[in-house]
Amino acid sequence: MLARIKWSYPDIRDAIWNIDDHRLSVDNLMAIRQYIPTKEEIETIKEYEGDVEMLGNAERYFRSIMYIPRLADRVSCMIFRRRFKHELEEIIPRLDTLQYAISELRDSIRFKRVLKTVLAIGNHLNSQTIRGNAYGFHLDALLKMRDTRAEGEGVSNMPTLLHYLVYFLAKSDDSVVNFKEDICHLEAAAKLSPPTLFASVNTLSASINQIKEEICAHRRKRTSVLQIDRFAEAMEEFLIEAGPITNNLKAMTRDTEDRLRDLIVYYGEDPATTKSEEFFAIIDSFSTSFAKAQQEIHEAHERAARKQRQQEMIKKRHIVDTPVHSASSGNSCQTLSADGGGNDEGEFENVLRELKAGLRHGDHSWRVAQRNRRSDGTLTSDGTEILLENLP
Repeated sequence: MLARIKWSYPDIRDAIWNIDDHRLSVDNLMAIRQYIPTKEEIETIKEYEGDVEMLGNAERYFRSIMYIPRLADRVSCMIFRRRFKHELEEIIPRLDTLQYAISELRDSIRFKRVLKTVLAIGNHLNSQTIRGNAYGFHLDALLKMRDTRAEGEGVSNMPTLLHYLVYFLAKSDDSVVNFKEDICHLEAAAKLSPPTLFASVNTLSASINQIKEEICAHRRKRTSVLQIDRFAEAMEEFLIEAGPITNNLKAMTRDTEDRLRDLIVYYGEDPATTKSEEFFAIIDSFSTSFAKAQQEIHEAHERAARKQRQQEMIKKRHIVDTPVHSASSGNSCQTLSADGGGNDEGEFENVLRELKAGLRHGDHSWRVAQRNRRSDGTLTSDGTEILLENLP
């Protein structure tokens, strides 16, 4: 590793004394830190009184740098100083992403509308059970919608409860199905680990404190008046800029932690048991599955429309080829609706009854929190509006 540094050993020594950024790159400094001589090695070199040229490369290198005080700590401070900007470029955008995602999830009216509808569907399906009239549900129930399948006739186009959620929302309020537009930073936030991110900020702060301690130690330990040592000067200049930035970053991190904890509570989960990574991952997975179901429904409608056009063409050919006296029999043919499901009116309620009859229980049953209170949680006349803002 040291062979990659294209400088003589005395030049390397002088570059460390002078905090020479031009001669020593970050990679050079990391190589130097790997080859810090031990106390025993330094003592051995000091005791050597023979010809220096007879020493190996490692011993000659040790002989050049062995009088630099606190070398390992000094080099670590030098590396941190050089990498500080890079660390900020890694941390700050991730903190911003996290804060944006928190704000979006807190403020998205359309996402809350989706959750209200989920709760309404769950209460409808469980209206005759102890799970009915629930005040809320755990977020992991969202993922079970894609695994809760309907059985029986008339459910092929929308086989899961998630498909019916998408269908119903598109039918009742087409803008709600595009709720993902309100939480555009969610996907990126789901790929982050907030605890790891917060720990990185704490590491920055600890490194700043280490530099302060090294400056104090440097002041206490005098070097030769003939030796120029720029460590304290260079590090104090660095702290003038890095200190306030790190303090602001710590304050930003504390605010983000508090807001994230409040958001988890806002959505009815316990921050002591629900990890932030899991919280974002559940919602992101649900939104991805929601979009996929939306696309599948669209494709099913397209297939139904093509089928309808084909049947209309067959019908027209039949009318042309059929004698006049039997043309009236062609009038009895039924025309499929564009969505392939016949009359849309009341279809949602009919399908829910089919789902209720054939719903697979067990692992796919709804996990809902039974509440005695019904204020803000009372079903409206159509069973679709459940207020969720005050979930405990």
